[in-house]
Amino acid sequence: MLWTQAASAQNDRPRPSFDCAGVDGRVQMTICNSQDLSELDRDLARYVLALKTTLSDDAVRALDASQTAWENARDRQCNRVIGEIDPDGPVYRCLLGMYRNRLVQLAQQNERQRAERGRAISGYYRFVERGVSGEMWIIAWPESIVTVLIDTLTLPDAPTCAFRMETTDGGRDIDGFAQHAPECRVAISLEGRAASVASSNCAAVCVLNGRIDGVYRR
Repeated sequence: MLWTQAASAQNDRPRPSFDCAGVDGRVQMTICNSQDLSELDRDLARYVLALKTTLSDDAVRALDASQTAWENARDRQCNRVIGEIDPDGPVYRCLLGMYRNRLVQLAQQNERQRAERGRAISGYYRFVERGVSGEMWIIAWPESIVTVLIDTLTLPDAPTCAFRMETTDGGRDIDGFAQHAPECRVAISLEGRAASVASSNCAAVCVLNGRIDGVYRR
């Protein structure tokens, strides 16, 4: 019975864009063993495919070359990180940053291509306030949805909140619910380079009385 439940939980876990069977590199093993990284790897593969539908043949070839170069850089940089493979270890943190930054980079490329300078929202945002630091990544997709990722820390280094949502692209006003905690609602209002985040019922995505509310800036 316990084995069946464990196998079912393993099968329900998000899978990356590649087959995890037989992988032996530190990068691929870390991705396969992490729900966060598996989701991000799948997000990135999906974003590349979505972006290709908006590009010319020459631009598609350039994107393929750019993605191959990024994957090589990912493997090179995160393989040489010193440390064990564990859920919150240095290889995990290296990959987490690289995937999030790559998604933002592609989203900004998409916004530039669509000449949406007046409403461009994709980017990396940060705040530090009253002993709490927060990081937010906003990723607008070609198909009018937006992904928001927020991590907060109680200084100096205690993780407090991990928030993820995918919702309809509302332009400079974004509203939605946490992916793994549907009672957690977040509203984001963007003005210039600032993003005001207000949440309700989000205790499930935070610990240590953490919060994701605040004004984040690019």
